[in-house]
Amino acid sequence: MAKQIKAYMMRLGKDESPCQGYIGEIDNTLEAKQKYVGGLIQVISLNGQVDIICNDEGKLQGLQPNRAFIKDGKVLDIFVGDILACRHDEDGNFTSIEDTDIPIIEQTLEPIAFMLGNKVITCKADELPVFKQ
Repeated sequence: MAKQIKAYMMRLGKDESPCQGYIGEIDNTLEAKQKYVGGLIQVISLNGQVDIICNDEGKLQGLQPNRAFIKDGKVLDIFVGDILACRHDEDGNFTSIEDTDIPIIEQTLEPIAFMLGNKVITCKADELPVFKQ
């Protein structure tokens, strides 16, 4: 059985709108991460310690917006579909998220309420519904 890691999971609900993030466990395998995001993964470093794992082809597949990657008040990217955050060790292997990472993730990745053309309207994470399977 594969070793599991703790990850901060940011999913879309049944209505395809963002839900509150939560700590969950995932098998530390490529296959488990691909299943979670629904395709090939892409890894983007949030701050050199925390990695965001998303669907590499999510925008091409028309997945719904989830979080806006914001730095210095500017939207750097839009994450679509289900995404997760974890850490990595010095060898680049994924490791568990730490509780202290969550405020950084929530401040950097703002939930998308809706988009008007190129304008992104975000909301607060605590205003989102809880994810239900």
